[in-house]
Amino acid sequence: WFSYHLEIKNVPHFKGICLHHGGGHHDTAGCILVSDSSTISSENKTLTNSKYTFEQLYRFLERQIGEGKKVQLTIKDEQWINQLQ
Repeated sequence: WFSYHLEIKNVPHFKGICLHHGGGHHDTAGCILVSDSSTISSENKTLTNSKYTFEQLYRFLERQIGEGKKVQLTIKDEQWINQLQ
């Protein structure tokens, strides 16, 4: 349902995890959204600049993988956005 995404493989007990752009929880069903900024109000938390940020990441990873370099993703805190005021 989206044109560009990266599938994350070899995650124990999970499959079908993708990395893609989006604005918030409504754009994902457990995938990882990419953004370089966010807009936060008392009612809403929205990732901004996500499409551009993902495009830059996609192109970077495409070069790395194309050159045979190992790519590793580390997720440190899946609840970070809830801590933003």
